[in-house]
Amino acid sequence: GTFTISNIGAIGGTYAKPVVFRPQVALVALGKTQKLPRFDDNDNLVAAHIMKASYSCDHRIVDGASCPRFSLLFKRYLEDPETMLLDMQ
Repeated sequence: GTFTISNIGAIGGTYAKPVVFRPQVALVALGKTQKLPRFDDNDNLVAAHIMKASYSCDHRIVDGASCPRFSLLFKRYLEDPETMLLDMQ
């Protein structure tokens, strides 16, 4: 099977409801990056760059915990790309 990445952010999209078709195993739709207000660790209001990711997985092939685990790892790599390079060694 395949893992498909769809860039809906390129056309201004933020959320999607991806549908998995054979031979896909999973699909992620990446939304556009938005500058939104968030609170930091000291409760100060700061500008944060937020990108939404919408996932779908074929649960006949991928167990339900794999998709959220992948999502957290993907987020970590985006926030700190050096970790991805270190994990590749």
